Amino acid sequence: MVRYAAKDMVLLMKKPENHEPKWYKLDNAAKIYPVVVSAKDSYVFRITANMKDEVRPDILQQAVNDCRDRFPAFYVKLRRGLFWYYYEANEKEPLVKPEPAYVCRRIDLRKNNGFYFTHFYYKKRISIEIFHGICDGAGALEFFKTTVYRYLELLGLPVLPENLILTLDQKPEPAEAEDSYNKYYSGEERRKRIITKAYKPCHKGFLHGGAGLIVGKASSEKLHSIAREKGVTVTQYLTALLSYCYFKLGEKEKLGTLPVKITIPVNMRRYCPSTTLRNFSLFFHTSVLYTSEMTFESILEVTKKQFISELTDKKLRDTLNSNVVIEKNIAVRFLPLFIKKIILKTGYKYIGTRSSTATVTNLGNIELPNSMMPYVIDFELNSAAGKRSNPNLSLVSYNDITTLSFSRGILYTGYEKLFFSFLAKQGLKIEVQSNLWEDYS
Repeated sequence: MVRYAAKDMVLLMKKPENHEPKWYKLDNAAKIYPVVVSAKDSYVFRITANMKDEVRPDILQQAVNDCRDRFPAFYVKLRRGLFWYYYEANEKEPLVKPEPAYVCRRIDLRKNNGFYFTHFYYKKRISIEIFHGICDGAGALEFFKTTVYRYLELLGLPVLPENLILTLDQKPEPAEAEDSYNKYYSGEERRKRIITKAYKPCHKGFLHGGAGLIVGKASSEKLHSIAREKGVTVTQYLTALLSYCYFKLGEKEKLGTLPVKITIPVNMRRYCPSTTLRNFSLFFHTSVLYTSEMTFESILEVTKKQFISELTDKKLRDTLNSNVVIEKNIAVRFLPLFIKKIILKTGYKYIGTRSSTATVTNLGNIELPNSMMPYVIDFELNSAAGKRSNPNLSLVSYNDITTLSFSRGILYTGYEKLFFSFLAKQGLKIEVQSNLWEDYS
């Protein structure tokens, strides 16, 4: 029988200094995703690093295992509470798998040890697919950069973090797991949200589901130069171009009454100081109604004005307050989860899908330590394609390579062809690739 002195008992009862919480509330944005996820809409996105050398799966598995203590809010499983879902620490091993042909499929939790992310490998590619209920693109990127860094480190390569990587010797900061929506909620008066229906072309979907990918790679500097000549940003230029493609190839009668509305996610860390690795994004829409006199230049002018008017601190904080106030409402807070699910699912269908033609997501320019750059060629960002979803555009830049990736749930590829041919006519050299999903479907 072991005996302890009284002072030893006190020490035994103390929590260790590095104690991490074993469960996490879902952030404000994450609360919607477990409710609306389905076989048709996975709400999964993928970040890929194309490497210089063939990937070693055993080393990648060790790297993913090693990142657990640095990113505890990612290594979780979903639990159902009385009023909300919540995340709980998942003690199983996260899986590293060969990359599947089906991009951003709904995660099979039973086959994935309950985790909401998976790392994949294929020849010289390392990818992560992750559920939006865990984080947004900015949070996933930090996790992924650390995983790739650790992978290179385990290979014995001379890499250094250079203040650009969250390293494993650092303790996770509480702020990295905070709900920044609630932190910056002010409770101030909010503007009334006006929801209008968007134009949605109708095309034949893939017989067995899945996502069609068409990816273009081009010089970042040349793309920026083309946008600068028009006095706009790259995101504004490409948003206007995608709208132009829908107008050129769409049904003119419907376009005369329903606007083309492009959803633009906004990384709120650029407007509110936050180091959270969870979700902290909002979105707004550009909205353009068709006229017979419409040109690309006229669409670009309208798009630019809408970016300027919507991307203000006041409007973004109004949107944040509008999103959080529902969660704060006492009547809503104490509704049982099964009732909340009905309300959230109905509201999301009305606000989230009905009011958008397509999405343009720009993850921005990825910075890696100079010591890592010889081993990483470029990055890709892919979004999920819902059943019969029209092409959505995701882009990311690194080392003067911008990767423009379209994902879709339809057979028709006319929008992407027009989009890339338009850029080529502006003098942009583009290397285009496709997974040819239309041939396999």
